[in-house]
Amino acid sequence: MASRPMPALTALRSVTAGASNQAGLLPQDPLSGLRVAYIPNANDHDPSRHFRKLILGALRRAGLKVRVLDLAHTGRDMIARVLEECEVIWVGGGNSFYLLQELRRSGAGQLIARLVDHGKPYVGVSAGAVVAAPDIAYIEPMDSREMAPELQDTKGLALTGMRIIPHLGNAMMGKAAKAIRDKAAKESGPSMTHAVSDMEALIVKDDEIRRLNQRD
Repeated sequence: MASRPMPALTALRSVTAGASNQAGLLPQDPLSGLRVAYIPNANDHDPSRHFRKLILGALRRAGLKVRVLDLAHTGRDMIARVLEECEVIWVGGGNSFYLLQELRRSGAGQLIARLVDHGKPYVGVSAGAVVAAPDIAYIEPMDSREMAPELQDTKGLALTGMRIIPHLGNAMMGKAAKAIRDKAAKESGPSMTHAVSDMEALIVKDDEIRRLNQRD
């Protein structure tokens, strides 16, 4: 089946926003009817699934046709089918190391990298944005690596060359976000380090970066 036109998302490579606010940054009409593969596994360790429910509700209210792709309970053939059929890949927040572990274990990470390289839009929220970097070791002051005992190294999906740091200014994680930002900026330079608050998003197209704010 041919993909539908996506005027608002054609250029989208990676977006990051706060776990509960990202849907408010999305335009409504251009997204209506788009098929979205939503990967929620970064917060598998949250028994309440609170943010997962919030995100699903917000995406469906925006008119998106959401297919939940649970990497822990879906075979590789079905994962590939869903990712290829859907027009947008949306990866939710939680623990970045655990998410990377599950993306590798399921084979989804390699497939996502190939699809994004061929132009498929990728939306990463919090941990979903972190794993888009070439390496995610920088996020350890915020996320516990102990949550991913099977993870052998911290190489990310490399969808972008940037280090994206979520939750700047957040009451619980803002202090860690600021420390990570300052250290990462020294190591890789300010132009390759982008911290965002829970009210912001980044749109990345090739080397062009645009910052959105929910208050705009």
